[in-house]
Amino acid sequence: MKRAELKLIVGADESTFRTFTRTSDELTDIRELVELVVLAFDNHKGKAGLWFETPNPEIREFTPLDWVRMGRARSLIMRLSNEIQERERVTADH
Repeated sequence: MKRAELKLIVGADESTFRTFTRTSDELTDIRELVELVVLAFDNHKGKAGLWFETPNPEIREFTPLDWVRMGRARSLIMRLSNEIQERERVTADH
């Protein structure tokens, strides 16, 4: 996934990603996070983009994009991965 693709999904300017990614690992984390969010919203990119901009009580009312800016993308990846796995487990049980 390229920065331009991230822009389309998240709705942020491409230069935004350069601003808050200091390492290639951080950009890799952002790419992984975007892919998970799109998966969580059944490939609905509009909903995925909205998720990044919506304050979330699970992360102290910050937006996920705020957390990414603070270098916490990996934490979001772990949370979202767990939620997706739980959803899949519940679906499989029914």
